[in-house]
Amino acid sequence: MALTPDITERLPALLSARSVSADAQAAGVLYDVVLSGVGFVLAVDSTNPYARESEPIQKQQIDTSAEAGEQSLSSMWVRSQTSWHLGAGAAFYEPGSRDEANPSRFRFKDSRGVDVWDQGKLSLLRSMVAADVTASTVSVVGARISAADAWFSYYGTSVYRHDSGGTTLHATSASTSSDYKIANAGSVLLLGGTLGVYKVAVTGGAVASLCTQVAGTPCQPYWAKSRIITTRANAIHEHSLTGGATDSASEIYAHPDTGWTWTGVAETPDAILAAGHSGGKSAIYAFVLAEDSGGGSVPVLGQPFQVAELPPGEEILAIRSYLGRYLGIGTSAGVRVGVIGDRGQVQYGPLLVEGSCSALAARDSYLYAASGNSVIRVNLAEAVDGQLRFPYAYDVEVPAGKTITSLAFDGVSDRVVVGVNGTGTYAASKTQYVSSGWLESGEIRYGTTAPKAFRTVDTVTTTPGTSSVSVSAGVDDTTLDLVTLASGKSGLGVSLGSLPVPLAQARYRLTLNGGTDTPVVDAVAVKAVPVPKKSRLVQYPLLVVDRGRDPRSVAFGHRGYASELLEALEALENSQAIVTVNDRSRPEQYEAVIERVEFTRVEPTARSGEQNFGGVAKVTVRTL
Repeated sequence: MALTPDITERLPALLSARSVSADAQAAGVLYDVVLSGVGFVLAVDSTNPYARESEPIQKQQIDTSAEAGEQSLSSMWVRSQTSWHLGAGAAFYEPGSRDEANPSRFRFKDSRGVDVWDQGKLSLLRSMVAADVTASTVSVVGARISAADAWFSYYGTSVYRHDSGGTTLHATSASTSSDYKIANAGSVLLLGGTLGVYKVAVTGGAVASLCTQVAGTPCQPYWAKSRIITTRANAIHEHSLTGGATDSASEIYAHPDTGWTWTGVAETPDAILAAGHSGGKSAIYAFVLAEDSGGGSVPVLGQPFQVAELPPGEEILAIRSYLGRYLGIGTSAGVRVGVIGDRGQVQYGPLLVEGSCSALAARDSYLYAASGNSVIRVNLAEAVDGQLRFPYAYDVEVPAGKTITSLAFDGVSDRVVVGVNGTGTYAASKTQYVSSGWLESGEIRYGTTAPKAFRTVDTVTTTPGTSSVSVSAGVDDTTLDLVTLASGKSGLGVSLGSLPVPLAQARYRLTLNGGTDTPVVDAVAVKAVPVPKKSRLVQYPLLVVDRGRDPRSVAFGHRGYASELLEALEALENSQAIVTVNDRSRPEQYEAVIERVEFTRVEPTARSGEQNFGGVAKVTVRTL
C-alpha cells in the first residue's frame, strides 16, 4: 500500500518554480540572481564567467530589388529617386516594394510649381501672366488660324483674339452672353446667348445668329460629331451648322427630372455622351450613332440610355473625351478618368485627386483639369495600376483665392490658358518660370517601422544663373532646413544630424528657386542606419546544489534541492515564458526569455554519508 504524505511533509513533486525557493527565502537566504521567484547564488570563476553581449540585428540577404542597393542590410540603408514622372499621391516612398496596387517607384507625395513629367528631371513650371481683366464671367478656347496658334477669350458681349500679334477685339454683339462658354467648331466659334446660339469666324467678321430660341432660356452650345449640340435646362437639342430654331423639332431628349442640369457633352467613336446632375444625383447618357434610314449622309442619333452613374452626392461638372478611348470626368468631388467602350459605354475609376473640377482640356498624352486656383495634369499614357489610376501632379496655377472656371491651350501648343470668373484670363509665360516651386516625397521607411538614424542626403542638381535648390527634411509636422544649393555647390553627403534619433520615418522636401532660369534636380538619395532596441544575451553561471551557502554564509537547500532547481530551469526554458530577472549583484531587473540551459557536474556524488548532488548551470537569457 502506498504511503500518503501528510500536510507536514515536503511536496512529492515540483508544482511551480516559486515553490522551489519558498522555504529558502523564508530562511533569509541572500540570492545573487532570482529568476521569476527562483533564487540562485552565482558561481562565477575563471572557468565559469559571467558574460554579456549584444544579439545581432542584421542578417545576410540577397538584394533582388529593382534598384541596386535599395534593400541592402549592410552599412547604410539607401532610398534613391532618379525621376518623379509617375506623379503625386504616394504617402510612402518604397521603391523596392512589390505591392503593385500601390507602387511608389518614381512617385512622390505632393508638389506645387514644379514640372515632374520629364523622366529623370525635376524643374520649374512656367508662370501664369494676366491677359484680360474683367469682372464678368469669362471663358477661353484655343484655335489654329492660318497654321498659327491662337486663343480666344469671351466675356461680356465681346470676343478677344490672342496671338503672336497681341490681344485684339475679335467681335462683339449685344445679343450674346458670356454666361455660356465659348465653343470651337473648327472654322467658327459658337457663342451662347439669351436668344440662342451665335457664330463668328475664327478669322474675324460679324457675329451672326445661328440657332434661335425664346428669350431668357439658358442655352449652352457644344460641337460634337460634326453637329451642334445645345443644352437648355433639362433638354438637349441637335443642330447642323446651318442653324435653325431651338424648339421641339430640334429636341432630342428631355430628362424626366425638370430640375436636371446638363453640364457636359463629349463624343466617342460611335456615340455622343451627355452628363448632368440634379439634387445630388449625377449620370452620363449615350446617344448612339445609327445609319440614317432616310438616306442621309450623316448618321443620326438614337435614343439615349444611361451608361454611368456617379456616387450619391457627387455631381458631374464637366466631361472631356480624348483619343477615342478616355473620358475625363470633373465632379464636385474631384477628377476621375474613365475608359470608353462600344456604344458609348463608360467604365470610370476612383478619384485621382479631390477638389471640385468644372473645366477639362486635353493635349498630347495628358488630361488637364481645373481645380481651385490650380490646373492638374494627368498622364493617360502610363497607368499607376490596373484600377484606372493614372499619374497626376499639380501644374500651373493662378493667384491664391481665385477659382479657374475655363481651361484651354494656345492653339496646339502646350501653353495653358485659363479663365477666372470675376477676374479675367491668364496664359502661361513663354519665357518666365515661377519664382519658386516645391516637391515633397512620401515617407521613407525602408520597408520597416523599426527605428532608424537618418545620416545623410545626396542631391544632384544643376543651378544656372541665380537659381538654387533648397533641401529640407520633414519629420511629422515639422520641416527642418538643411542646405541651399547654388553656384555649383555640391549637394552630396549633406548631414541629417539635426534630425531626432531614432525615427521610424522621414521625408525630403525640395524647393526650387528660379524665375528667369530654372534649376534642375536629377537625383536624391537618403541614407540611414537601423537603430532598433538591441536585445542582449546574458549568461549567468548559477550554483545548483542540494546544500550550499549564500555570500553571507547562510545555509540553504535540502536533499534533492539541486534536481528541483534544474527541473525548474528546464521547464522555464521549454515553455519560453517571459521571466523576470532580478540580478542583485549589479543590481538590475528586467524581463527576458531563457535561451539556453547548460548544466555541468565535475565532482562525483558521495557514496557514503550525506549526499550533496550538484554543479553549475550556465543559463543564457535574452532581454526583451
